Amino acid sequence: MKANFCIAVIAVCITKALCSCFIGPIQMETTISGKIRKYCEYEGVKMMTGARFDTLDCLRCTCRENGLQCCGIGYKAGVKEPTSGCEMIHDGCQPLFVKSKDHTKLCET
Repeated sequence: MKANFCIAVIAVCITKALCSCFIGPIQMETTISGKIRKYCEYEGVKMMTGARFDTLDCLRCTCRENGLQCCGIGYKAGVKEPTSGCEMIHDGCQPLFVKSKDHTKLCET
């Protein structure tokens, strides 16, 4: 469960864009035969080490031997600041730089 998912912030981008990485602890369980099995848990879903997935809220997560690592992708990856008269919006995870007064017009990057 999300409440059981301990999050430690390990990096924060130094930009105005949303960007961060976090790592959650590795979980362990014992199988019927006594074998220790390591796994990660994200929002109630358990996954084996080596699993990798992208979320709808623009995170890329990988279950590693030392825990679950998730980092921002797309507009949450720490893109550069928009030029004067422009702003960043997002279409899904894709960042778009548009004119502040007319979001139908793209800015030059």
